Amino acid sequence: MASDTPNRAPLVVFQTAPYEGSFARSALDLAMSLAVFAQQPRLVFCGDSVLSLNAGQSADSIGRKSLRKVVDSLPLYDVDTIYVDKTATQAFGLTTADLPDFTVLLSKSELRTLIREASHVISL
Repeated sequence: MASDTPNRAPLVVFQTAPYEGSFARSALDLAMSLAVFAQQPRLVFCGDSVLSLNAGQSADSIGRKSLRKVVDSLPLYDVDTIYVDKTATQAFGLTTADLPDFTVLLSKSELRTLIREASHVISL
């Protein structure tokens, strides 16, 4: 049976705070692996995970590497757009200046559409 939606892509949904366990880093590793194998993943940051995108974060004090630096490398993997829950950025006081240049802010309804259109949804 031929697929009626050939442009559907896997969606990796980030939900946890950046340094709460290893979920955020694992999700980034998964997204980069998908990209390496030409799966063209879409990434969406919701809730506490938007803090991973803050340019002002410093993880040195907890002995970890900044997730923002990893996020900044995503265009090297042809991940040229990341989607971010606009409501969450507002709740944490983040502005577009705090976020990567390749960020697209989405409303809750736009996020639902993105999830509905995905070929697979992986949520961490």
